[in-house]
Amino acid sequence: MTNRTTILAAVALGTLGLNAFAGPVSVEPAPASVQSSSGDWCTTLKSIGKIYENEENPYFQSFTLAGRLHYQASYIDGNDALGNDFHNSFDEYRRARLGFEAQFLQYFTLETVVNLVSDNRFRNRELDWGYQDFDTALLTFDIKKAFSVGDLDVLTATYGRHKFELSAEVVESSNNILTIERSAIANKVYNSARPTGFSMQAGKDQWLVSAALYSSEDDSEFIGGFNDALVYFAALDYKVSENLTLRLDGVYNDADAGDDDVLGYEWASTFNAIYDQSPYGILGTLVVGDNGDRTGGRGGSFHGLVVMPWYWIIDKKLQTVFQYNYSGSDEANGIRANTRYLSASQSIAQVNSGRGDELHTFYLGLNYYLCGNNLKLMGGVEYADLNTPIGNVDSLTYTIAARMKF
Repeated sequence: MTNRTTILAAVALGTLGLNAFAGPVSVEPAPASVQSSSGDWCTTLKSIGKIYENEENPYFQSFTLAGRLHYQASYIDGNDALGNDFHNSFDEYRRARLGFEAQFLQYFTLETVVNLVSDNRFRNRELDWGYQDFDTALLTFDIKKAFSVGDLDVLTATYGRHKFELSAEVVESSNNILTIERSAIANKVYNSARPTGFSMQAGKDQWLVSAALYSSEDDSEFIGGFNDALVYFAALDYKVSENLTLRLDGVYNDADAGDDDVLGYEWASTFNAIYDQSPYGILGTLVVGDNGDRTGGRGGSFHGLVVMPWYWIIDKKLQTVFQYNYSGSDEANGIRANTRYLSASQSIAQVNSGRGDELHTFYLGLNYYLCGNNLKLMGGVEYADLNTPIGNVDSLTYTIAARMKF
């Protein structure tokens, strides 16, 4: 494989937060209005990555840089499974990414993003700046445009290193999510997976169909191989009205438990509904799945529910959001609390590494948008109640975050 120095040089024109992460189902708040003058810093932040655009050029149509930098700090206070009090504090460079998007030969789009930080201090490990791996690397062919497929609004095919997108929370970019962390059940089915594979999208009017075939081999920092089993994915989005969108998706993982580098479970499906009628909105998600033949009480079926309403206190500036998440499992360790920061407290408290058979979380947050989702401040408090085989764990986590993208 190409050494790290060569790879980093090849993608040094990259960004942190590519538009490829935005999906067909979105809970992104409307951007704050800005002045159009060239001296407006917010306008500059939003446009600085647009390097070149010329649709009339037959060879090279556009080149855009994008980037993101996310920082957060937390304090957790709780009672562990043995009834002992514990508390801990963390600060973390949550994400630093750099990438680019290039459109060329009229029908092709190349998108790459690299991760530039690995901050594992919350796991009592090191903070490491510099090239880590590719977050995504995708080549898309516009079939509709190339072959003038007039019956469809969208028809594309993509190959490369994908962000795995199961559930509406995961489809939404980390730049745009309304909570500082996604819900525990969303993170379980997501597993931060970056599988290599093929995907297609076809859309007409209110309908969008997505399908993908991935490799379960995910041990490469760039494009993986197809030496193990396959992962099958499909999703259907339907825009009922201007304000209501529905999404049904599912995945089946054909890999044996010992050979699964991607998901950590056998299959899962989610049903999502998003209603957005400013100044308020709500997201609801139902999750069902099966862990397969995992050992240590981590097998069997699992299920979950997410309810997340939000309200604009000051239009496009100040927003409040509430989220309730329930996760349950048939086996003793079949679900897990988020790694940040309850599970990470295993080093100082008996929390069973955040695993159990039932989890309830309640999150209340405020988001202040200085420049839409390009620059915002977030604050939230989450109460978690986890049932483990050795006792009940509960905690309060207070988190503040700053997020920037261009």
